[in-house]
Amino acid sequence: PQSIYVELGAAGLVLAWLLDGYRQNGFTLRLPRLLWPVLGFLVWSLASLAWARSPAEGGWAWLHWCACASVLLLTVALVNDNRYAYLLLTALFVSGAGVAVIGLAQHYFGFAWIPQAVPPAATFAHKNIAAQYVVAALPLGLVAGTPLRRRGLAVAGAALMVLFVFHTLTRSAWLALAVESALAAALWRALGGRRSWPVRLSLSRLVGVGLLAVTLLALANLTASGFQWKMGQASRRLAEIWQSVSWSALQDPAEPPFTSVRHRAVIWRNTWEMVKEHPVRGGGFANHALQYPAYARARMVDRIFGEERHLDFAHNDYLQVAAELGLVGVALGA
Repeated sequence: PQSIYVELGAAGLVLAWLLDGYRQNGFTLRLPRLLWPVLGFLVWSLASLAWARSPAEGGWAWLHWCACASVLLLTVALVNDNRYAYLLLTALFVSGAGVAVIGLAQHYFGFAWIPQAVPPAATFAHKNIAAQYVVAALPLGLVAGTPLRRRGLAVAGAALMVLFVFHTLTRSAWLALAVESALAAALWRALGGRRSWPVRLSLSRLVGVGLLAVTLLALANLTASGFQWKMGQASRRLAEIWQSVSWSALQDPAEPPFTSVRHRAVIWRNTWEMVKEHPVRGGGFANHALQYPAYARARMVDRIFGEERHLDFAHNDYLQVAAELGLVGVALGA
């Protein structure tokens, strides 16, 4: 369903461009500089189907990538005014806050009207995908502008989004959030923000900040069944990463437990063997899943892979591109 939404959205953008050109009696399209690497990536992906194990599998995926590229390039080409760019970024930020509200309703109140595979997932079926979308939309709150009311709404939306990302317990989203925070701090400093620091602290401001911190802490430990201390669970999730990918754990496949993080590390090591097999051209676009069975024991034994459970993707976009499109695809993707 998600693919259909993207493809319909691309068709809608093309239709909007055609209608706008018809209304103005002329079709104009600014070609952004981003066009050339995107076009190169699409051309190389299509060429790789010549040596792919299943060209048909790659062909369907290639059509979807064309739809994604259309959305990107038409958006860049058509949004040629700061007012429209502001509206677009604001809409994306609001959509991220909306996803967070739905996800928090699912978490706190058991809101189940929207089907979920792994809750709280809002409208994305899986909480990891929802968390990734929210993390991507979160920095757009920086375009809120100078009016205090807009800033207040942006802060409120950002707080809801951070709270939702915490409750998903998605470690990759936590890492992305930490990187975003560091980059935002660096940007604030580069723009001269430290010259306006420290802010004069008044009693009312201290009380407000304290109440906000207590409220967020309480909400971070609130579940549908009541108050539960989740900070310990979060710290265990982080510790699991080190326990799963440490050198000693990876060297002993029989050592329990075989966690999801450790399973990904095994997939990545086996995929790397696939990359070394065809380092320049790759194995063909969207063909990683078809080639992986031959590499499921190449470097380490994939204990989950078997007759009934096959791998859909590498859980690592960079390695998957390297395995399917080689160094040429990696360069164009970068």
